[in-house]
Amino acid sequence: MHIASTNVMAEQWAGALGWDARRTPGNAALLAHGTRDLPGFEAHLALRIQGATREQALADLSTNIQTIGHALEAPEDPAWLELLASSRVRRFVALGRMHHFDSIWDGQEFWRQCFEPMEVL
Repeated sequence: MHIASTNVMAEQWAGALGWDARRTPGNAALLAHGTRDLPGFEAHLALRIQGATREQALADLSTNIQTIGHALEAPEDPAWLELLASSRVRRFVALGRMHHFDSIWDGQEFWRQCFEPMEVL
């Protein structure tokens, strides 16, 4: 119940800032669409959606970015690799795989870091 109430408040806050915000059924989450110049707002279960060119999106990335989830027709396009190679992005994966845990996670070999190797001759 507290999440639903928080999302109602977040929708009102986002709307006051100029976002086009809509709650999902049961007030379970909030989706908000707006331009890049709108001020941000905090909400526990909200997704802010803003259109941008590739270069604008790269410039707006947070300094601690690790994963970008995409829904692209051609994510293997070399232009994406060229754009992201100089960024801090460590994973560029389809939205449906963003939370699949594998041996490489955000550029780190997770499982290898859990063990200390020992050479046996």
